[in-house]
Amino acid sequence: MNLLKGNTELSRDPRPITGVWFEGENAGGWRVGERCTKIEAYDENGEMASVPWIAVHNPDGTIIARIPARMVTVMYV
Repeated sequence: MNLLKGNTELSRDPRPITGVWFEGENAGGWRVGERCTKIEAYDENGEMASVPWIAVHNPDGTIIARIPARMVTVMYV
């Protein structure tokens, strides 16, 4: 999958994303490790502008989750 990058501040940020967490008590999230080898920001075309999304990758490189960035807190460290 060719992810669209560079149209939003989140997808232009060069820092590696180490985790994304849903808001709310015990809501969970993803952290780079054994079951998730990469988390990256990309853009999808919205009705009037690019919208930032998050892609969570399996160890084999496939995307296991696509999340609208507005739904999570992005962690860099």
